[in-house]
Amino acid sequence: MNTIIMIAALIVAGGIVFSVLYKKSVIDKKIQDLSNLENSIENAKLKAEKIKKRATFDAESKAKEIIIKAKEEAYKIKEEAEAEIKLAKN
Repeated sequence: MNTIIMIAALIVAGGIVFSVLYKKSVIDKKIQDLSNLENSIENAKLKAEKIKKRATFDAESKAKEIIIKAKEEAYKIKEEAEAEIKLAKN
């Protein structure tokens, strides 16, 4: 009878140990997954910041280019107007 109780106690103890170790491994896996997710989020934030900086730079460059073209066009119109005025005076 004592042998049966001892075997049953060992089986229960083994089950408890297995259960604790299994839960620990599951929790460790979840912690690792969260850590990987945090790293992915940080990388995404860095990438977004780079994209934002590049877009700002491109927009500023395009704005400068448009202003230069507008000034060139204004100068061209002014030159044409002056030529027409000079022609009209003659």
